Amino acid sequence: MSVVTIYLCGTGKHRDRPEYLIGHLHDLDAADASTPDRNGRKLVLDGPGAGGGHAIKAIKDAVEGSADPANLPSRSKFSGLTSGLGWADNTHFAMQWLLAVDAESRRGGHPITVVNMVGHSRGAVTATMIAHLMHRERPAWRANIFAVDPVPGGDARSFTTGTGMPGSPFVIPANVGSYATILMEHVPSTGKDVCFQPVHLDQLGFEGDTIVRMWPMPGKHGDAVKQDFTEYPLSFISAHLISSWLQYYGTHIDARYIRTNEQLLEQYATVFLKRLTGKKSKAASSLRDGWGANPFRWSLGTQWLNDRARLIDNPTREHPYYLNLHHASLFQLAFGDATRRLDEQQWLRSFEVAPFARQFPKSVELLRKLRLVADDDLADRLEDMIRRYKSRTTGVKGFFSKQSDTSVAAIDGLEQVLREFRHAPFNLEKPVIFLLHGRYVGSIPVVGVTQLKNGSRLHGMLAETYSGWRRDWRVRVLG
Repeated sequence: MSVVTIYLCGTGKHRDRPEYLIGHLHDLDAADASTPDRNGRKLVLDGPGAGGGHAIKAIKDAVEGSADPANLPSRSKFSGLTSGLGWADNTHFAMQWLLAVDAESRRGGHPITVVNMVGHSRGAVTATMIAHLMHRERPAWRANIFAVDPVPGGDARSFTTGTGMPGSPFVIPANVGSYATILMEHVPSTGKDVCFQPVHLDQLGFEGDTIVRMWPMPGKHGDAVKQDFTEYPLSFISAHLISSWLQYYGTHIDARYIRTNEQLLEQYATVFLKRLTGKKSKAASSLRDGWGANPFRWSLGTQWLNDRARLIDNPTREHPYYLNLHHASLFQLAFGDATRRLDEQQWLRSFEVAPFARQFPKSVELLRKLRLVADDDLADRLEDMIRRYKSRTTGVKGFFSKQSDTSVAAIDGLEQVLREFRHAPFNLEKPVIFLLHGRYVGSIPVVGVTQLKNGSRLHGMLAETYSGWRRDWRVRVLG
């Protein structure tokens, strides 16, 4: 099997930009860029409007016979950025390159059999159009596509009219064996991103038995294709997904970004924590109402309505913790039985979380930041109750100033329990139930502390605190 790989940059992006992941992945591809062999070849194409030293030539005109191949003009940066002019040239160039590589490879006995393509934005949509052209010219070739936030732009018709190209950007031809896509959920539908509706799965038609995988991700259009993984931790997950996908389908790419499930789980937590730090929402929200007031909407087609909360399917969008199903599956593998409580009741106990704190510090930190650890909240409420009790018994002369020995011992005991809990979490509910009802499974929590007298001030405050917590967290009384 001979595999070739094509990397397609998005609009305005070119291979040499140091912060851009697509060109960097091309550099990590071990295939030789000039001599075909059994490991195949690689090609990187700059996006429409990239400009600089890699301006797209008018290859389409030369192929169609309307321009001299020896004197091809360059597509302008302005037209590339505004209308995407140049994508068709990239498609024609890629096909001509593939035919040349195949002819040379056949002489060595290793003709092309598989073409892997990784693209971002318009580059991702261009990959689909290359697959259509391949299907017409070389139907025996197998194509695989990894599309990172594929966006045709406001005028999607430009991909089907006046290009001489077969197929549609909204149809995946039968020669595509795998179609994997990352779709960004937080691209706004107003301002400069108004025409950034993605090609989403509900919009796509599949002509063959294509294996489809989709990862909805938090963030903006370019957040998954940056090389600065500290500032854009999501791009690290993207680099892993693309690299492992390429390896699976035969591309000899450097494995430096491929990580274990445990490392990926921590990376998802890092992404979420960074969003919390920036006071950004986890879930995409529909902007239909705000967009409806925009006077420009009524003169534009639906392709301009970038309402990603409605367009991108994400079954975990309402879940308080998971960013997508991939994140959920990684958490389930790592945390085991604790997952059921998180999914059904949307909270965990500290003693369930504590064993994972060393191996998954970011994931546990995220659980606590999102206040999904119920015992943490109980501890906070108990500490507040102790402060209130001490203030009321000592702060006003003659008002509950007389404390029973039992209450004094209970307060001292509770403070000791809370110190031990903060140091090494355990089931905090049990000692509270002991103080209220005299029931406790196991040893007495604190020597010398007995059940509080029913009707005492401390008993009432503790019962109120505990029942309020129990009501809010839907925790059943033990026993």
